[in-house]
Amino acid sequence: MASIHHTDGPCGHLVLVAKPVVPGRVKPRLIGPLTALEAAEVHRLMLQCVLERLADSVADTGHGLVLALDGTCGAAARTLDLPAAWRVIDQGPGDLGERMAGIWSCLGGGPAAFFGADCPDVPRPALRSAVAAMARPGASIGPTEDGGYWTLAASGPVPALLSGIDWGTPSVYHQTREAARRGGIAITDLDHWADVDTHEDLQALRRRLMDQDEPVLVRLRAGLDRLHRESRP
Repeated sequence: MASIHHTDGPCGHLVLVAKPVVPGRVKPRLIGPLTALEAAEVHRLMLQCVLERLADSVADTGHGLVLALDGTCGAAARTLDLPAAWRVIDQGPGDLGERMAGIWSCLGGGPAAFFGADCPDVPRPALRSAVAAMARPGASIGPTEDGGYWTLAASGPVPALLSGIDWGTPSVYHQTREAARRGGIAITDLDHWADVDTHEDLQALRRRLMDQDEPVLVRLRAGLDRLHRESRP
């Protein structure tokens, strides 16, 4: 796995910040209805989906693609079928905001859009909007139903939006907007979407995927359907 280092190449970066696929460390709220191995497989399927969809979104744009994983488990990247364009780096230390700020700085401090793996079926127009937001002043944020966000995009680092946030709580989105207000940073909402944390969220995702014909989402649906069949007693 590569270490974080400065780069002057791409005109912007799409950064996927994710946990590696390690049973027991990912999707803990799915464990119960699913085993730890099955919950990890859900995470792997969603992470693989987001990797492929983001790669498709920046084809021929000149933007770089960075997968930021926890360095203590970097070997877990081998569980993924990484498209060739992706570079894998360590997230670095600190809370989520500190890690995002560190990644941003070490990638050169230019345009960036950050994503997670919990919203694999965000509509393509919303993904394109997040990529386009890197060229606009201010920042753009994609709220999620649980009070967080699925993307944060800006033309340069916005440290005021990454500190003093109660990460992992329903307050993240509103605290980020309040931080933008205090800092005089113009912030634009992108599409709201649902993420996947609980078993109910997972079933809602499976229902949303039923009518999808995008090949990457069809593969995700097939993988989740297979897992559902195999996990039934």
